[in-house]
Amino acid sequence: MKNKYTLFLFLALSVFMGCYDDKGNYDYEKLNDIEIEFIPEVDAYQIIGDEIKVHPKFKYALNDSSDLKLKYEWTYANKVISQERELVWVLDTHVQHKLVLRVTNVENNLTYIQSATIIPTTVYTSYDSYLVLSEKNGQSILSYILRRYKEDEDGEYIQDEFGREILECEVIEDIYYKENKEALGSHPLFLQEHVAKVFPSDGHVIVFQEGGQGSVDLDGTTMLKDILLADAFIGGAYPKDFHPVNAEMMDYTHLIENYDGKIYSKLKDSYKLFQSGYYIHTPLFFENKEVRASIINTQKIQSKQLTLLLSRGTSENPENRLLLVHDIRDQFSDVNSSGKVVALPEPKDGWPENFKPLTDLGDSKVLHIGYVAIGWETDAGYTMFLKNSDGTYQYQYFEIKREYSGEGLSYPQGKVPGSDKNSEMLFSCPITSPIPLEECKFCTLASKQNKYIFLAHGKEIYFMDRDVPQNGIRHYYTCKGNVVDMNGRTYQGDEMIIGLDNGGVLLLNTKEAKQISSDAEKFLWESGPEVDLGKIVDVTLKVGGNI
Repeated sequence: MKNKYTLFLFLALSVFMGCYDDKGNYDYEKLNDIEIEFIPEVDAYQIIGDEIKVHPKFKYALNDSSDLKLKYEWTYANKVISQERELVWVLDTHVQHKLVLRVTNVENNLTYIQSATIIPTTVYTSYDSYLVLSEKNGQSILSYILRRYKEDEDGEYIQDEFGREILECEVIEDIYYKENKEALGSHPLFLQEHVAKVFPSDGHVIVFQEGGQGSVDLDGTTMLKDILLADAFIGGAYPKDFHPVNAEMMDYTHLIENYDGKIYSKLKDSYKLFQSGYYIHTPLFFENKEVRASIINTQKIQSKQLTLLLSRGTSENPENRLLLVHDIRDQFSDVNSSGKVVALPEPKDGWPENFKPLTDLGDSKVLHIGYVAIGWETDAGYTMFLKNSDGTYQYQYFEIKREYSGEGLSYPQGKVPGSDKNSEMLFSCPITSPIPLEECKFCTLASKQNKYIFLAHGKEIYFMDRDVPQNGIRHYYTCKGNVVDMNGRTYQGDEMIIGLDNGGVLLLNTKEAKQISSDAEKFLWESGPEVDLGKIVDVTLKVGGNI
């Protein structure tokens, strides 16, 4: 053993001395090292099928590159995609990886590297783009409005006379068939997006329809079919006499409204999964009876923690009041009230004079209730238009505050329109209208910045300022066709999509609506005569990818 140790020590010493001597065998010159910069900087998220152009900029240590012989190699996912200095490449894979440039000095074989991570995505996650559901030639058609801006020959965005980038949206028709190679179905009803709490969340889209394969849930990134809605019910079958008319998807609680007012629900096991839990065939119950109500959608792009219901009751036991469905599952406490139905509270100061109590609206007919974002996820504001028994119209606004980690509900303090005094946020005033409100399509912008409600009657669009509802309803824009649906779901509330009965779609500017007068400033973009999406039934902002 001792001899082996001595031999090892001798060999190690010999190697060390050889390395040391070897150092003196070279006459080192200063190397002309290269630093690489990608111009333009490569964005992480890239759409599959888009052309990626990168012009690498080199900085040389000796400020001179005249004597360098360089070769280039671009790779992605360990595959060589180019050997030119400048990269022009179409992204053709859905694998997240690094885009790598290796620059090799041919004379000394030294290689310099620069890279950028690419997360491939699809056009269906483009920011502030829209979905349109329609019926054409007897079939359901799901179309996509891809947001693009007009560019000059240098690739710079062109602006209009108001300093805005000019929209040149692309209408991609029948994206379900394009991606799935099969017919979507027939008798389209409406769209509903649901979002899992993951980042980035691309949102799944449920197409509700009666014909063909029935309602179907689509992957929000690829628009590929994930599951049929029937598969999300216990036993893989719908309840008896199931004909959905509306839906709302909160973090844990999902609700589907049937034509007869029954509300079917499911509780998700995890908010990080798109598909978890099952709808049950037993409708929502409250006060020992089935709920018969209309869902008031929360037009929000992020977490939804409560939903209002307009309870109508039954013919035997009619009622006209608002209920609330909680969606609470606090991971730091034992509070778990997801799917629980409760009545709204009485105000501490009593209902204001002339305000129709939310707990009993009496014989007033509710024409519209619209959601407004006001602060935390547990807070919500609502606009309400009523037609009273004497034929007069009434506008009401109220806010609801929920405890951060509990069920407690209240009406927060604030300054109601037309008053400088703090009180519970419950406001009411009479409304005169140039149009019959019961015949209108409504769109309350959920934004805190642009506080407007839009109303459409035929081809005409009107608006009302929520800050001064006493100023009444004013005309805004005349469309080329009758309005069938409107949606103003953007975070800033600065634009609204309109579906028309001529099969076209229109984007209007709603930013600071009360301060603009010309149609040119109100107009953003409209589909051309070559676009005919058929009978449009629903238009909506696709929020997946925006979160």
